[in-house]
Amino acid sequence: MSNYDNSLLEKYGRKFPKNSIIFKQGDLSREIFILQQGKVKIYRNIRNQSKTLTILSNAGDFFGEMSFINNKPRSATAQTLEETTLIVLEPEIFEKMLFQNPEISFRFIKKLAQRLDETDLHIENILLKDPESRFIHFLINQSQDNSYELPLTLNDIAEWLDEPYETLTQKLDKFIKKGFIQITNDGLKVLNRPLLSEYLEFIEMKKKFGEE
Repeated sequence: MSNYDNSLLEKYGRKFPKNSIIFKQGDLSREIFILQQGKVKIYRNIRNQSKTLTILSNAGDFFGEMSFINNKPRSATAQTLEETTLIVLEPEIFEKMLFQNPEISFRFIKKLAQRLDETDLHIENILLKDPESRFIHFLINQSQDNSYELPLTLNDIAEWLDEPYETLTQKLDKFIKKGFIQITNDGLKVLNRPLLSEYLEFIEMKKKFGEE
């Protein structure tokens, strides 16, 4: 955390208990939130079904920015998955910061670009038909590194994919036996990203030629 973040935390920091609703879909609030510690789920209700859009767990993650930009009601709901510390900024304060602090401006622009990438990823994932392909696609696209740790639980991933936890448990056991991933204290660790990519191509090819 930078000195600038420390000063913001002292002035605007707030703690939220686990399962707190930070804002609801349809709310007219326009505050910007910066995650400092904890985990936040962003989800949207579509035709009476809850769809997870993303799960934030990295310090410095922005959210709530769309209502700030377009001055429209919240398009999704934000809820804490564990005790969480946030910097909560009124729109006037955040706008002033953007003009005065290049670091904050750059991080905000970078976050908007990341949001677009996440949207593309979500669309690609939805187009995959079966849970196994969607699970592998999610794991592959979390990082460009060959081997990497993913600070998300299986329950978090099930929320993001809108798949039953029990279904992903079966797939996880399969991936562990194949040596693709392992369980860590903080979540999951992908052991070989290229091998996962090859396996995804393999199962998609089998479907294409009607072997499953």
